[in-house]
Amino acid sequence: MNYCVLLSPDPVVSASYMHELECVPRDIHVFEHNGALYGFDPVTVRLRPLEPDEASFLNAFQNTDALDAGSSLEWEPDHTLKVVKNLFQKGLLSCSYPEPAEKAPPSNRVEVLVNVSQICNLGCAYCFVDQGKFSYPGERAEKLSPDHARRLIEVLPQGLPSVEEFCIHFYGGEPLLNLEAMKAAVDAADADGDTRFTFAITTNGTIVTDEAVSLLKKGHFCVVLSMDGPPEVHDAVRQTVKGEPTHARVIKFLQLLRMNPPLSVRGSAVVRKGWTLRQAEEYLNNQDVNLIKAQAVRLPLNHPLMLNKEERIEYVNHLGEIADNVIKGLQKGEAPRDDRFGHRVLQVLRGTRRTSFCGAGQWTFGVAADGTILPCVLLAGREGMVLGHLDEPPEKWVERGKAWAEANGPRCECEHCWALPLCGGGCPAMLNICGEDECDLTRANCEKALAIYGAFYPDNLVDLLCLAGL
Repeated sequence: MNYCVLLSPDPVVSASYMHELECVPRDIHVFEHNGALYGFDPVTVRLRPLEPDEASFLNAFQNTDALDAGSSLEWEPDHTLKVVKNLFQKGLLSCSYPEPAEKAPPSNRVEVLVNVSQICNLGCAYCFVDQGKFSYPGERAEKLSPDHARRLIEVLPQGLPSVEEFCIHFYGGEPLLNLEAMKAAVDAADADGDTRFTFAITTNGTIVTDEAVSLLKKGHFCVVLSMDGPPEVHDAVRQTVKGEPTHARVIKFLQLLRMNPPLSVRGSAVVRKGWTLRQAEEYLNNQDVNLIKAQAVRLPLNHPLMLNKEERIEYVNHLGEIADNVIKGLQKGEAPRDDRFGHRVLQVLRGTRRTSFCGAGQWTFGVAADGTILPCVLLAGREGMVLGHLDEPPEKWVERGKAWAEANGPRCECEHCWALPLCGGGCPAMLNICGEDECDLTRANCEKALAIYGAFYPDNLVDLLCLAGL
């Protein structure tokens, strides 16, 4: 992949033509990180460091002309001109609207999240899929059949022949409650000899059996393992349906996964009331895992475990600490264990804009336990979300997926958000649960990713290639 940076500035306008200068308002997003000021142009996906006067001018220039903006700051015309010229050179001002950044190309990797089990052996207090019930209004299939698991391996290359990798990500519910279907998929891919198939699983790690561990190692699974914190934190919210603690089982499961041959494991924690992002990150960083993920709980705003306003501010501050640690690591050539910012940093490096949050219906699909195909597995049970069924010719639901993605782009309120080219419109499954809180945290993630890019601009951008594994 070519990670190039657009550095060509707009022409500088001569001082003698200041009176004729009509800069086009560009809605540049101005922000600060650790005392450094930045301006981000959502049209060109261009980030530039700013001097204080440049930041002040851009903030004043939103709804007026250049001279009036300078006057509102009590500047002399010559100083206004100097600042304007600098912003022209940085490509953050122009006399006409710039060409928008190119759309990010379609992914050559398709991820299919499979609800292999729509039941769970835990009763986690914050579960946003209701123990695998999702949004089904009544009865639902509980387990994917082995035949449908094999069928999935058969039809994906037919419906998406140009794809280079198919990641089958078993989800739920608790997927290890349906080892039979998982084994059917792994065996089918192995028998077919198609090396494009890879496997992943999100699991609560409480089904600690030789059969489960053997299957995961046979399929060379990447494992996302839920582990919220030490026993008193984890067991307070992650108990069995009978109210039993689970932390000890999870640690035993992790130990088995990391025994030779070790599997790649991402430790995953939920940040909630009483348990901060900083605490979750510290816990995960002390575990024998390859990657870590600690994210704010996704619940309605009135839920007792939801972060309040002050806790969300603290969460964002802790995001800044993580970004600073990423910067320090990259300066030493070390890829971060917490890789939440990587894809957006690389996107700015490429200079492209996202057209969807996750590619739902295009390069991300879901499969429910009854074999129905969805744009995203988290939409299971919601009205109007079925694209087709595994028993159908795959070309049909692939085309319906494209139509769904076209019809379900960013919301109207997203069109004027500075983060849209980095966000793509927000998670379609989570926005109706968390509302604007989801957007606030996504914007914070985008800002921190931009700050990471800014720390290496312009002379050390090559150091960012570590995020791409280069």
